[in-house]
Amino acid sequence: MTWNFDLTKAPRDGIRILMADTHGDMWITKWLEPNKRRPAGRFDMFPENAKTILAWQHLPVHPHHMEVSSLCEVTPEQIPIVDGVGGTEHE
Repeated sequence: MTWNFDLTKAPRDGIRILMADTHGDMWITKWLEPNKRRPAGRFDMFPENAKTILAWQHLPVHPHHMEVSSLCEVTPEQIPIVDGVGGTEHE
């Protein structure tokens, strides 16, 4: 995941994203559609036309929703088998 500094590309379809602000904080947010009180729409946790939003990125996928193969950077064949490790014997 990398930060995207083009705020016009931030999703406005209701999915949750991570936003960084100019104060050094990060927020999980989503787009809130325009309404009578806020005709321009806004990201949750931010005011309309917020000037403090610095960048955004998609939230990472939870491991339960990932393919097992993508959880490991190596294949099972690349993992060495080490015998005699982790015993409870004392000298």
